[in-house]
Amino acid sequence: AQTHAFRSQMRPSCKMDGLIQAQQDRDRFLTDKERLLVTKSKNPANAILHHTGTIVGQVHRRGEIDSYSMVQLGKLIDRLCDIQTACERIHNTSLPLAYSLLVHRSVAAYVLLVP
Repeated sequence: AQTHAFRSQMRPSCKMDGLIQAQQDRDRFLTDKERLLVTKSKNPANAILHHTGTIVGQVHRRGEIDSYSMVQLGKLIDRLCDIQTACERIHNTSLPLAYSLLVHRSVAAYVLLVP
């Protein structure tokens, strides 16, 4: 669910599947209560990760998983959060004009000089 929620955040106007398809894919994995929690959040993908961490803690307290498994699941959730943060930084950072001009000029020179 987190991956589909993150996909809908990062590519809301994607022509291949778009926002609606990503949200439908996300909602397949959530209960009604979880869906309500996620839709209220400003960052649905992060809300899913937070809720997942809460569930892992509850399962550990009930004794259904051991401490080693809880630590490994916690590391996995942390890694997903780190990846999401890095992607959001890249997505929200604008490309300086000088770099975009350099790319356009390099492509133009390549196209003119190759034939």
